[in-house]
Amino acid sequence: MLKRAVITGITGQDGSYLAELLLNKKYEVIGIYRRTSQPNFSKLANCVANKRFHLIEGDLTDEGFLYRLLNDYEVDEFYNLGAQSHVKTSFEQRLHRLVPDFDAVNADPKWIAWLNEFDPLIRGPRKLVAQEAFNRGDAEAVADYVKLFREVTAPVEPAPQVTEELERQIQPSRSASSTQTASPKGKTYSTADITKMFNKVAQLGNQGKVDEARKLEAEIDAAYMEGRVTG
Repeated sequence: MLKRAVITGITGQDGSYLAELLLNKKYEVIGIYRRTSQPNFSKLANCVANKRFHLIEGDLTDEGFLYRLLNDYEVDEFYNLGAQSHVKTSFEQRLHRLVPDFDAVNADPKWIAWLNEFDPLIRGPRKLVAQEAFNRGDAEAVADYVKLFREVTAPVEPAPQVTEELERQIQPSRSASSTQTASPKGKTYSTADITKMFNKVAQLGNQGKVDEARKLEAEIDAAYMEGRVTG
């Protein structure tokens, strides 16, 4: 059974040489070429007459196309030699995939003003670093700068109103206070009981039972505050 190979960038020098090599080895070759107004097949003169050679127009950025290609042809080998011949075009395509509205962002006066601001981390205006990334075709770095710009210039949500929260916290205390005045709740202690409780706190402290001692102290305090200590 013939082996089947896919070659992207088939119209380039490397792609055409590889296609000839594989055809000579009895492969079936599927060549993928990019959509252009005037595709150039001059380098494939030695391949096009071969019945085992097929040309398919396709977009390498289209995941659906690649899935159908691999599924329909049951490929044994895949050679990815496809690349944009124009660096600027490739960069702009990557950038617009990362930041679909980059043209609008780049025309935004706020973005321009933010780039012109002095950044103490780079000891200069941000524009210098962003422009450098743009010039070297680093779409990811430019996209990161856009993300940072959006984060620092996003509208700040107003802080939640604290008045209502304070009222909620104070209200239970008011209710408790009025309840205490009417009829104290909880266990009632005599002065003698309180004395014993203080002695117990000291004993627990000496035994290293700090948590228990603190709980007992808290009960003593609460009893005095709530009027549960009788003479």
